[in-house]
Amino acid sequence: MSNKKIQGQVNKEKNLYPAVVERLHPYWDGISLGLIVLVAFFIFSDFLLQEKLFLFKDIGSDTLNGVWPYHYLYAKYLQGVGLPRWSFQEGMGQSIFSGWLRDPFEMIAYFLGPSSIPKIFIYIEVLKIVLAGWVFYFFLRMLKVSPLSSTLGGLMFAYSGFMIIGACWYLFTYEGLMMALMLYGFEKIYQKKNGWWFFLSIVGISISMPFDLYLFGIFFITYVLFRLWWGKNFDWQKLKPVFSQMILYGIIGVLVTGPFFLETLNQLFNSPRGSAENSPVVYFSSQPMFKLIDKFQFGTFVMRQFSSDLMGTGNQFSGWFNFLEASVSYSSVLSLVIFVMSFVYFDKHERKVFFVFFGLWFVTLIFPYFRTLVWAFTGEYYRGYSMFFVIIFILFSVLTFDRIIRRGQVNIIALIISLFGLLALLHYDYFKDTRNMAGGLPQIDSSVSTIVHFFLIIYMVTLFLLHIIQQQWIVVLITVILISELIVLNRLSVSRRDVMFVKELNERVSYNDYSVDAVKWINQQDKDLFYRIDKAGYYSSGAMHGSLNDNKIQGYYTTSNYNSFAQLNYVRYFKAMGIISKDNEAEARWVPGLIGHPLLEVQNLVKYILIKAAIPVQWKLMFDSLRMEGDVKILRNKYVLPFGFTYNKIMKYSDFDKLVYPAKKEMIGFQTAVLDDSTYIYLLQQMKPYNLADTSIAENFTYDVLKKSRDSLAKACLQLEQFSENSISGKIILSENKIMYLSIPYDTGWKITVNGNKARAFRLNGGMTGVFLPKGEYKIEMEYQLPFALRGIMMSGLGTIVLLVMVMMKRRGYWLANKK
Repeated sequence: MSNKKIQGQVNKEKNLYPAVVERLHPYWDGISLGLIVLVAFFIFSDFLLQEKLFLFKDIGSDTLNGVWPYHYLYAKYLQGVGLPRWSFQEGMGQSIFSGWLRDPFEMIAYFLGPSSIPKIFIYIEVLKIVLAGWVFYFFLRMLKVSPLSSTLGGLMFAYSGFMIIGACWYLFTYEGLMMALMLYGFEKIYQKKNGWWFFLSIVGISISMPFDLYLFGIFFITYVLFRLWWGKNFDWQKLKPVFSQMILYGIIGVLVTGPFFLETLNQLFNSPRGSAENSPVVYFSSQPMFKLIDKFQFGTFVMRQFSSDLMGTGNQFSGWFNFLEASVSYSSVLSLVIFVMSFVYFDKHERKVFFVFFGLWFVTLIFPYFRTLVWAFTGEYYRGYSMFFVIIFILFSVLTFDRIIRRGQVNIIALIISLFGLLALLHYDYFKDTRNMAGGLPQIDSSVSTIVHFFLIIYMVTLFLLHIIQQQWIVVLITVILISELIVLNRLSVSRRDVMFVKELNERVSYNDYSVDAVKWINQQDKDLFYRIDKAGYYSSGAMHGSLNDNKIQGYYTTSNYNSFAQLNYVRYFKAMGIISKDNEAEARWVPGLIGHPLLEVQNLVKYILIKAAIPVQWKLMFDSLRMEGDVKILRNKYVLPFGFTYNKIMKYSDFDKLVYPAKKEMIGFQTAVLDDSTYIYLLQQMKPYNLADTSIAENFTYDVLKKSRDSLAKACLQLEQFSENSISGKIILSENKIMYLSIPYDTGWKITVNGNKARAFRLNGGMTGVFLPKGEYKIEMEYQLPFALRGIMMSGLGTIVLLVMVMMKRRGYWLANKK
């Protein structure tokens, strides 16, 4: 159709904006909020009414295995210890400061206490979803979109696939809220010269995850450029104050969050994912730049534009990767219908601008190299990337819908093209001769497909009727249909899942199994200041994936851990001992602990084992069976070493690393300290070198040898006098120069003094902490200090000063203006 004909149709304007809505405009902000809340209630009613817990046993097991244990630990730590610093319940010890405000909304749970956490999660998630939708509504209002259309956009954003599937993993809803706040904040700067909302978004992101400043910043910059080009305002003199405010408020936002920002960066760079070790950067950056996305992945993206569940829900998902990791950019069937029509309703300049904006991000989709570039080559994720497509589709469709109802015209040809185009996308065979990661065939859920087709057809019919009879009530009907669609399709994403029920909290299941009684009995009997407990062959969470974080809720120290950003030296220790692979980044997140490696458990104060199965025969020589609590047996290690034992010989790590068999490495750990090569050279004049020929001990290692070796190492050991999460002290007497092995992953935050003098700590046995002590008698004191606390506080102070100066200048400028 020619531009003249299109323009001719548009000129026949009849405002179809509902008069009833217009009369309610003075109250519409509240009404919009009410509609968003109403939709939330119908989607999450089973959870809000406390029949089910928002904890998933299926592919969303992170909620049970990770989120619940972590937030339980933070809540308990805040109440019992104080500001989170170091915790021995995080793996074998790690700083937890950077994680406790990863999602600041969880402070609600911390305030209510650890026991409230399983039940409170759903309300926190709904709160973030509702706020994100409402902020997005105000963002669209800043674009001069009508209140009704802005409400539709707010609903689409709040109940997009990214927000709903993301809610089932908790954290992504906060990211959605921050992105909406950033967009709204820009519009406030651009139109009102008010930078406080933008400042708030930067503060929120900096506290949570500094990497998101980069990730969200990429999309944000493209949006800003698109927005300025769209408004034809590339006059630098006019725009200079806008960019100046953005930069200034952005810098201040980062500065005032100094301690959180720096400590989180420190954790990122000192984890396997953020360091050079196991980093996927080299792999992804070396991929062909213009290699096209495969049909399987692209088809999954297309299907999940129509519904997050079109290829199955939870464990039944049969698309690319899994239910979370695949694209989750559904924003509504209505947005797809109108998106295809949108270019008809833009003028020539707008079509060019919108085409470039969408085209830029479409390129990153069809050429995966550029998607991994968006992620700084750290992975081929969608996650937050999906949100960018959600925003684009909503923005295009809401602007178009607003023009449709304001002009009273639906372009029928564009509507027909939209219908057949979307049907073609829905029915194209993307999955021929394809198998998914599980080895199965990709499938389309027929029931969900029926629902999607129903809404597709009904939108087409209502839009056609809008064109034919031009009645305002049809606009209201479309609003009702959209609300119905969002409820029906999103309810599938949360209700067709294997979840935990509220009643299970009072049953002997999950974290309330008999492990709790076993740990309680051990703590009553054993009065030692510190020891660890490992589980053998079972996990407590009840999820499909075994939990490595049971200890955080059940209240004991252990050696296993699941953490996306595990302490680097903790992981290095497991690599050095051959327990996990040196080049597998995933294993660095799922560290199985020392169970099955009893010699290493001896060295790392694993005093007790909990087991449900029959005790292996060979274990009976090493463990005493103490007691049964329900179905849980309690075993005690006969040979466990003290917290701080000592070596009188040293070995280079480069020589140790050449040993092929992990068992041999474990046995050598009873003979010599293994030092980084530079530390070895530094201490060689003070210590005896270990003769490599002595590694033959591995061939003759018996329980008698184990006992003698254990007794030799324990002869001169640290006598603990005080032990807490952040402070340890004790005494030790040495008759010769020794190296003391401390069962703590090496971390620069631990400050060690010997008789009041600062001591040099170093990495030992691949990742643990060592201290050289000459012959003598010593008082050892250890305290954990956040490595970047002082610099972070200075940053925060500087940011606060600049912020106060800005406030004073603005107030003075306002006062002078009024005086004039």
